[in-house]
Amino acid sequence: HESGFWQGVERLFQFDLSRSLMHYDLVYAQIAAFSPLRIPSLFSSGEGSVALDGAEFSGFLITEFLEGQVIDESTVSVSMVQQLTAHVVCLHRVKQSRFGALFNVEEVLGEQVRASTDWLHQLSGFLIEQGEMQGLSGTAWFGDALSALECIDEVSFSPIMLDLRWDQFLVNALGELSLPDLDAFVWGPRALELVMIEYLLDAQQATIFKLAYEEALGCIDIDAVRPVYRMVLFLLNVMGEKEVDKWMSHPCRF
Repeated sequence: HESGFWQGVERLFQFDLSRSLMHYDLVYAQIAAFSPLRIPSLFSSGEGSVALDGAEFSGFLITEFLEGQVIDESTVSVSMVQQLTAHVVCLHRVKQSRFGALFNVEEVLGEQVRASTDWLHQLSGFLIEQGEMQGLSGTAWFGDALSALECIDEVSFSPIMLDLRWDQFLVNALGELSLPDLDAFVWGPRALELVMIEYLLDAQQATIFKLAYEEALGCIDIDAVRPVYRMVLFLLNVMGEKEVDKWMSHPCRF
């Protein structure tokens, strides 16, 4: 409840992490089925709760231990970029018409499924609310993001990782990637994740990614929606950047 990131995720994607942890067996099973990377088995999980004395328990996930080292972005190899691309391509091939938690919200939690027709409304509400809270609503960057909302026409959603960073992956002695942390996966717009990947890769790495991605799934076309999704990622503070000018001025890789 003290994390701006998770508060933003709950506002935008309509699910509470702590309350949802007991359903993460479905998340781990789905990502393991979709992704070519090594995904750990989930042995047990439990949701958060509040005791009679008011003490809060945040919940837990117990997973298989995976061998490997945390990746430093300065050591990223061509093979790592290729493996990341294959992972993203496989997940972006999976599509459905609703956004939100990766498990089936309607069946598991009894909540209304968020359809694609709701995305623009949800997105604009998030931008306006969070922009005002974070003091960005009067900036030119924020105005550009609101203007670009008219270009949002999502009709399907894929599994995307809202905290996609190299330090979320492990690499073993053979150079093989694994992904141990799946808590921030949601059904969301592919363009949002592609905009995030622009921050993850340098120019050479982005060229490798773009060529392989477009060969598999077609042209990456995020120019029109980039201002919206960059602002969303800044408001979520996905990579810790505090300077909006620096964030929004990042080189366009795709």
